[in-house]
Amino acid sequence: MKQLLANAFTSLVTGIFFTAGLVACFFAFEHLSRDTTQPSDLEFTPHPLGLRISEHEKVEGVPDFTVRGIVENETSTTWARMHVEVAILAGSAQVNTCERQVWGEFAPGDRRAFQVECFDVTGENLPDNVSYSVAVVSAGHER
Repeated sequence: MKQLLANAFTSLVTGIFFTAGLVACFFAFEHLSRDTTQPSDLEFTPHPLGLRISEHEKVEGVPDFTVRGIVENETSTTWARMHVEVAILAGSAQVNTCERQVWGEFAPGDRRAFQVECFDVTGENLPDNVSYSVAVVSAGHER
């Protein structure tokens, strides 16, 4: 009987430490994967003039509707983050919107590649009246 109680106590202590280890790993992962550039550190501009989509194309042969392109910074501002939006149109009606954040320093005169995947829209066998438009909807820079 003593051995049974000792084994039960050992299992209980082991379970408690195992659970504490899992919780510590979760908090450590959350802390280490946290974004260092908080949105409050950036000043955002809606539809910034001078951030121009110079090239874009629909990527063929992928399961989701995907658009690749190039953004050019024709401003005098160094941007830290951009939001690129793809609007999917059926005729003249907008049926879906997909957005992608592009991170990193984007200096004046730079060109940056982007790719936006629309996971809710198939990339194949679309009707002929389906099209898309691409725009930089906002961008943030250091204050």
